[in-house]
Amino acid sequence: MDTSIRSKFSDAGLGRERGADRGSAHIQLDEDTARNSTFSRELIEALPGIFYVIDHRGRFLLWNRNLLRVLKLDEATLKKSHPLDFFEGSDRISIENAIACVFENGDASVEAALRTRDGNTIPYHFSGQRVEHLGEQVLIGLGLDITEQRENMRITEGLLLRNQTLMHNSMEGIHILDVYGNVLDVNDAFCNMLGYNRDELIRLNVTDWDDQFTADELHARLSDFIGKSGIFETVHRRRDGTRIDVEICVTGVELAGTGYLFE
Repeated sequence: MDTSIRSKFSDAGLGRERGADRGSAHIQLDEDTARNSTFSRELIEALPGIFYVIDHRGRFLLWNRNLLRVLKLDEATLKKSHPLDFFEGSDRISIENAIACVFENGDASVEAALRTRDGNTIPYHFSGQRVEHLGEQVLIGLGLDITEQRENMRITEGLLLRNQTLMHNSMEGIHILDVYGNVLDVNDAFCNMLGYNRDELIRLNVTDWDDQFTADELHARLSDFIGKSGIFETVHRRRDGTRIDVEICVTGVELAGTGYLFE
């Protein structure tokens, strides 16, 4: 067999092998694509809250089951809906502005009440980001139910109001500090005890009148009381320089990640 014929057979054989390789690669690519698609769907469904992708016309392109569950809608209805359909009044305007901001500036976040199919409203925190998909800019969004957060805030504000009312009507000297010892509030009895007026005390730190502990000792003591209550004795220095022995009853609380001390 001459060289040219052998070459043709060799090329044909190589062509078959390469063709088989390409077929295997194509099958592998399809399998990888399927696995990636499954992973992406599982990732979307695992996200907290509601997830959605919309285009600049407001059409829903992708969503998780949570969105359908919360809105009480089926897929066919959602596909025909616009995001603004689920908001009313000032919330509708806020959402419209936030969507425009995402497509213009790249990202935005907003709080608004989401209206479900049965007319109920649920407070949500929405965040969105602009990305490019198949040559088109789309908005990827996530919404988190903040009902519990709102309720906790309402309860906290109520407690603070009650405590402030009790504090300012108490005959005992009471002051509120942050974890660094800065004065946040005082009542008249505490002002009278130290000889300062309220405006003067608001600008002070506990180290300005405590005459027993160093600044580092006071900071460590205050930090240690967050989340608990206790009693300790110390010495206060009045504005006129006189010293008085006092017993401090302190309660430390953490609100929204910030420590406060009621003494």
